[in-house]
Amino acid sequence: MNLNLEAAAAPNLNTKHLAKTLALGLAGLALIVALAGLAGREAAPAWAKAIEQESDHVTPRELADQLLSQPQAVVLVDVRPASEFGQWHLPGAHNLSLPQLLGSEGKALLKRAGDKRVVLVSNGMVHPGQAWVELTRRGHGNVRVLEGGLTAFKHEVLTPPSLRGPMSEERASDELTRFQAAQALFGRGR
Repeated sequence: MNLNLEAAAAPNLNTKHLAKTLALGLAGLALIVALAGLAGREAAPAWAKAIEQESDHVTPRELADQLLSQPQAVVLVDVRPASEFGQWHLPGAHNLSLPQLLGSEGKALLKRAGDKRVVLVSNGMVHPGQAWVELTRRGHGNVRVLEGGLTAFKHEVLTPPSLRGPMSEERASDELTRFQAAQALFGRGR
């Protein structure tokens, strides 16, 4: 009779053991899947944080103010084609294509720039943005892109305040002062 009880209890023991083993196996599999998921994820590149914090660009007004007050503290790199650059460009800008900027000419310019802020410009932000990512990836931390490009610069800095839309008298007065100074420095050949 004892023998029959032991035989009857054995399937029960095996079922409990099997359930525990299966539960541990599933927990182990879940851990492996979770760890594999974490291992597959790479940390976001450092430049992604700069974009998130909006430290990758400079506004047209900020650039104009800096160029008016401390032009020697900024190195402008215009990545437009030479024909467009020849028609109009910001004073002191260097005209380098993207291959030139990312090659030996750009490397030499960035070395000469030292700690100065380097601002990449074009009509828009796409090509300067692409160059910014690569330069930042290479360790150049003081590079910015002109927000909205030269198109936005012309509108926000070189267009008379009265033509930019409604604004307060106080702001219009401030903008007029900036506009007059900017027009004298940047407006030639526009």
